Amino acid sequence: MNCTKTKKDLVAYLDGELADGRATAVRDHLERCPACRLEAERLSASGAILDEIADIEPSSDFLEKVIAGAKSSPAPVSNHGLLIVRRFAAVAAALIIIAVTFWLAWPGATTSEQLSPEEQEIVKNMEVLENMELLENMDLLTDLELLLKYEEEDFESS
Repeated sequence: MNCTKTKKDLVAYLDGELADGRATAVRDHLERCPACRLEAERLSASGAILDEIADIEPSSDFLEKVIAGAKSSPAPVSNHGLLIVRRFAAVAAALIIIAVTFWLAWPGATTSEQLSPEEQEIVKNMEVLENMELLENMDLLTDLELLLKYEEEDFESS
């Protein structure tokens, strides 16, 4: 008998579950093979430790508690749909970026010379137009500065 067959039969041998002929073959192999004998000793020691551990008896209402806990737990949520949406969004964003890049790099793309004079004026003054609301409310800011100045003077005089 070789080591591979012996190791497969070792637990059954130690538990006394092998037929006589097979048990004899394992015993003979263990007498000749120190590695398998060491394995058998380790398994036997492990079994002895496990035998010392007291059996744990569940409480009488254990099964009911487990079932109640399972019923009260929320159903697991599948993230599969969310994953598909995220992948779709990522692919769409990549395609948009590629399309815009090609559009901007394409030789026939719009240049400032192709714009009407009014459109060219808008592009030229884009920064001013973006800050138009701030410029329109400049008087309000000036009034606010005056108000803060008067309040500071009132506090200093009192």
